[in-house]
Amino acid sequence: MTDQHSQASGRYLEYLRQPIRPSALALAIAMALGGASLAVAQQPDGDAEEAATDSARLDRVVVTARRQEETLQDAPVAISAFSAQEIANQGLNNIDDLARFAPGLSFSQTFGRSGDRPVMRGQSNVLAGVQFGVESGTAYFIDGIYYNGDIQSINFDSLDRVEVIRGPQSALYGRNAYAGAINFITRDPTNDYQGSAKVLLAQHDEREFSGSFSGPLVEDQLFFRIGARYFEYGGEHVNTLTGRKMGSEETKGLNGALLWTPGETFRARLNVMYKEDNDGPLPIFLHPATFNNCAPGFRSANYRRAFFPPIRGGGPIVSDNQFQYFCGAIEAYPELLQANTEPLPDGTPDGTAFDGIFSKQYFAGLNLDWDLNGWTLSSQTGWRDEKRRFGSDSDFSDAFVVFIPAGVPVPPGTGPLFMNTTVSEISEWSQEFRIASPTDRRLRFLAGVFFYDYEFEQRALTFASPRSGNPFGNTDEITNQAIFGLVSYDINDQLTFTAELRYQDEEKSRRDLNPQTGAELFFGKESYTATTPRLTLDYKIDDERMVYFTYAAGAKPGGLNGSIGAPIGFPTYKQETSDNFEIGLKSTWLDGRLLFNAALYYIDAKDVQLTTALPSQDGSAITSVATNQG
Repeated sequence: MTDQHSQASGRYLEYLRQPIRPSALALAIAMALGGASLAVAQQPDGDAEEAATDSARLDRVVVTARRQEETLQDAPVAISAFSAQEIANQGLNNIDDLARFAPGLSFSQTFGRSGDRPVMRGQSNVLAGVQFGVESGTAYFIDGIYYNGDIQSINFDSLDRVEVIRGPQSALYGRNAYAGAINFITRDPTNDYQGSAKVLLAQHDEREFSGSFSGPLVEDQLFFRIGARYFEYGGEHVNTLTGRKMGSEETKGLNGALLWTPGETFRARLNVMYKEDNDGPLPIFLHPATFNNCAPGFRSANYRRAFFPPIRGGGPIVSDNQFQYFCGAIEAYPELLQANTEPLPDGTPDGTAFDGIFSKQYFAGLNLDWDLNGWTLSSQTGWRDEKRRFGSDSDFSDAFVVFIPAGVPVPPGTGPLFMNTTVSEISEWSQEFRIASPTDRRLRFLAGVFFYDYEFEQRALTFASPRSGNPFGNTDEITNQAIFGLVSYDINDQLTFTAELRYQDEEKSRRDLNPQTGAELFFGKESYTATTPRLTLDYKIDDERMVYFTYAAGAKPGGLNGSIGAPIGFPTYKQETSDNFEIGLKSTWLDGRLLFNAALYYIDAKDVQLTTALPSQDGSAITSVATNQG
């Protein structure tokens, strides 16, 4: 497989960087109507023009893909870096836009903006972002701090750059960087007053308003940046029965940063973010199995029980397993859709306790760096808290079921046949310490430790408790501890050898309770250890060209299927591992204004975590669980 990436410098949108006076705040308005765009910016002075010309040299873009600052073309890693200039020039507003310009990266939603599914070099799982513990293998970071949440509504105008790092980064980045990593680096506060504003209007009732302001609190020592964003999207699908738009999105966000530099040897940076998402019903519904277009015999024996006639005997293939996924295009049958329009006894319309996605999320990241006579001691602390409600009437039929909550003092309720309504609470914390040697030596090294804790609690919503949900649900926890390091040695002026290594120990636990009685349905705890090396040999042909060879091991921890998988014999799934080999070229042309980078890679994966469709315990329905193949 290959990655190719070429970049050419574009026109700099000056309002992103141009210093301004507090009394004359420059305003830039970017309007997108269909594919057209218009930018109005303050005219740059001579110094800004010189800086913009210098920034046109793409080979001078600084990245931190190997936990140290180096230029894009000096890093022997398959990486795409998007500066604030490129983000503005290319009109990137979210990670879906980003994936269209980053080779080897694709992106899709799970169920709306309730979950992300980034896919690097084709390595992912259908249940990623849907089932707890099943992860895509592509890790998110904000300012180098691990972020195990959805990133779809992050404010791209607050970013200084985005680094998309392809291939296993398990050695330095750790858990879930099995296929790659994406680092979102936010913009630093400034020592002079700067401001920006943006207005975007587009089809399907899409509109976005954002702005930021930055400056000093104490000149040359303490600086601040604040920003806000409002985003709204009306949706492009219509429910023909109700006439309502579906797939609408709304985001309100605030972000802020403080930078403290009391001297030349210490730097502290605090970054905080708040965002609130409020999305409408999803444009999805369940298709009856009778309309399954996957002909029997198209699946392997692991998915079906079939009789194969002789090759020359003719006759159809007979299969009694109807639990299969669709093949090819899925046709729509509007006649299957029937609305739950009758109000319930509590007045709830449309037959659901909650219809759509609502979430509130807080994030804080603290970066501390000490310069100790050329040695650098770093600390990174991350915290995230999220509360989310998710609901959908998945079958879009008028079928109702009556349930009597056993042991709960509430009257019987009524709900749709396939109702998926939940309330979730997430708490995440991480801490990393690193020590790095001076970078101007022939022999260099870096060492660090990492601690991580993730807690997840989910309860089903009912009509008796449409906001808080049932008193019982499932609780899950992930803990991870790791030590890691890097040693780099310049064999001569052109040839460098680098060895990276990480040892991690991860523990996952899951407890499922009966949502009405509190009886324990499942409890499990599993531990996964991994040692993941990464070896790189890079050779600089000249100042403009470099070739490199890399071997890297990847590890994606296993997990628990819980009460869904236990009755059918799959309570857990194993850790996935891979051996990766890569040969890459990095080259610079046209005085640094054109880059051509390419990579040829080979992946040998074992115990691949795949979504498997299996009959439920009584054989009445299909169940999707994570299993290992290969």
